[in-house]
Amino acid sequence: MRILVTGGTGFLGSHAIAELSARGHDVVSLSRSGIARPPATADGGSVEHLQADLAGELPVARMGADVYLLCAAYVGPDARTAEAVNTGGAERLVRAAQTHGAPVVSLSTLSVYGSGPHRGQAEGALEPHPESVASRTRVAAEEIVLASGGAVLRTALTTGAGDRWVIPTLTRVASRLGAPDELRAVRSSVIAAPALARAAAGAAIRLAEDPDGAFRARTLHLAHPEPVNLVGLCERLTGIAVPRVSSEAFAQGVEGLGLSPHQTRLLTEDHWYESSAIWEALGEDPGPAVDPSPDAVAWYRERLAER
Repeated sequence: MRILVTGGTGFLGSHAIAELSARGHDVVSLSRSGIARPPATADGGSVEHLQADLAGELPVARMGADVYLLCAAYVGPDARTAEAVNTGGAERLVRAAQTHGAPVVSLSTLSVYGSGPHRGQAEGALEPHPESVASRTRVAAEEIVLASGGAVLRTALTTGAGDRWVIPTLTRVASRLGAPDELRAVRSSVIAAPALARAAAGAAIRLAEDPDGAFRARTLHLAHPEPVNLVGLCERLTGIAVPRVSSEAFAQGVEGLGLSPHQTRLLTEDHWYESSAIWEALGEDPGPAVDPSPDAVAWYRERLAER
């Protein structure tokens, strides 16, 4: 197939392109830079790079594909940019896809549910409760994709080579504050980047092959079925032991970090979701909850050493 991926030079997009190319598909990578990162593999399908911004005019004539995979998103606090990239970008991408008769699979986020605690809720059990402009505009983008007959995959915290936020940030916070015993009992949904790429690629291929099938106009949780403890996850991937502290000392430390209420709750309360449906629909084993590859471990240890 020929598959278009937005955000192809980013964390999720680059993993998706590597997976699709390894399966032998030809990929069109659309990104603001248009630069290959990581370089396209020599094996598998070809990778063509297009430079375009979802917030602006798209080169529709050059975007012919069998299916579109929307990986790009703006997650910052600027409302105007979030509207332009997330909501407007989804609308422009769906129009381009319809021009070529192609469906769209969009990567969204479990953060659209807002703060928990959430413990094992399946798709449809919770209404979105976005607590940021990024999440609010991504909910709007979801609605645009679903209305077109596309699929939405709400992704969990994602780990692996290329992650510059989840594990590096959590490790710096936990190493600075320490962790009380009760924090080590908190569970969260996560997904390893290679597993996310496998599921996203599989969903895109299935939707292209059968536009009226199991993935049409469907929202699915994209996470490993087994939740994990974030403190233990950080220790495993970085080799940095997080010291044990009292609950009182931890609470005092958190107050001085300037985290948002939502960020604090993500760290201190359960946020995990029933996530077996997508793997059942694909007929695949999700594999390990954490990317155990030497590349992932080396990535995190290099990033933390730099700081």
